[in-house]
Amino acid sequence: MRTRTRHAFTLVELVIVVTVTGILAATAIPALSSWSASSEHAARRELSRVLSFARSNAIATSRPTGVGFSADGRTLSLVWTASPGAAPEPLPDLFGMPTAPLTLGAGLGALEMNAVLGDGASGECTLWFGHEGTPRSSHLSSATVWTSDARITLGADSTITVRRGTGVIE
Repeated sequence: MRTRTRHAFTLVELVIVVTVTGILAATAIPALSSWSASSEHAARRELSRVLSFARSNAIATSRPTGVGFSADGRTLSLVWTASPGAAPEPLPDLFGMPTAPLTLGAGLGALEMNAVLGDGASGECTLWFGHEGTPRSSHLSSATVWTSDARITLGADSTITVRRGTGVIE
């Protein structure tokens, strides 16, 4: 008696594979669409943390500390003045090395940031916090007081507000 060897899949096996693939695709597509919203939310939380850190550092060190926004709307840098009247320089990390610029939403595609500060500055600008934690237009002690709150917009729906009188970040 001769035995036959199979060289192909049966119709039932193919139908099962196509059905399982369809179920997996149907569950993966909604998860991928919500990924964009959750990544925007994560970038918003990170920006809030950076702003809070800059404000806390200004209060703790009694030195103006700022968050610089790049013209491309993707990069943040922490800066401060090490002594009164000194030029702004990158804020040192725990080891005394300058902090590297932070790219928000790295790998997230089209996430962009637009900052409009309380003094009307936008685009490439720096949001400064004075020694009492209130926002300022520059690192100099003679900096003007803001006339409105700062609004930093991330993507389409996320907005962070820095209150002009208190520096509270919402």
